[in-house]
Amino acid sequence: MYSPFTFLIFLTKAFLWNLEMKWKLISTQFYLFSYLLMVFFFPQKFNVSTSKVIVHFCFSDILPEIRAICLEELCCWMTSCPDTFLTDSYLKYLGWTLSDRQADVRKRCVSSLLVLYSKPEQQPRLELFSQRFKERLVTMVSDREPDVAVKTVQVLNAMRETSDGLLSRKDCEAVYPYVFCARRQLAVAAGSFLYKSLLKQESEMESSPPSRPQEGFLRALLAFHLANQVVHSYLIFLIFHY
Repeated sequence: MYSPFTFLIFLTKAFLWNLEMKWKLISTQFYLFSYLLMVFFFPQKFNVSTSKVIVHFCFSDILPEIRAICLEELCCWMTSCPDTFLTDSYLKYLGWTLSDRQADVRKRCVSSLLVLYSKPEQQPRLELFSQRFKERLVTMVSDREPDVAVKTVQVLNAMRETSDGLLSRKDCEAVYPYVFCARRQLAVAAGSFLYKSLLKQESEMESSPPSRPQEGFLRALLAFHLANQVVHSYLIFLIFHY
């Protein structure tokens, strides 16, 4: 049985530790943002080795909140100063955190990638990263955290739209079955991926009369449904969703 004095000591230590962690989070975010401002307004004082040490130190932190903050700030660095930071030496940190144990860190990572892939002019800088980590992204569609899986499908969709031939047929076929997922958000994201990468192309190849412009799409949709040999009410969802 702990005495009141011992309990008070434990409570004080817990409070101080919590206060220390909050201060660490605030100071880290402020430091990273200040460094970005320095690089932006005083590029002549920029030091590559210093920035790499800063990023590596933050990404190695034991607190997932610190790693998440570093992801957001690094994404800001890459979008604000792509010539300096949107390089393979910094992108590798995003690739490493795709396998982070904390779901929130993985979510921040794929959210940052979605921002980067939404800019077509930046695709040449992301080519090597895409080739190296696309397999990991495909496997993350089955992530146990629903938000991570949804964001990952959106990233793959952006990759497919901006880089023809980047995703192989095998990569795409690994995403298609998730249109039947019980999680609606993931099913909708996978449905959008399916439509843009497969059904839209096949329906455009079909020669439909002008009076029935959706016939090609419906034929492609039915072919996909039969190929997966799944018989349930999701077919109605697939038809009316589009």
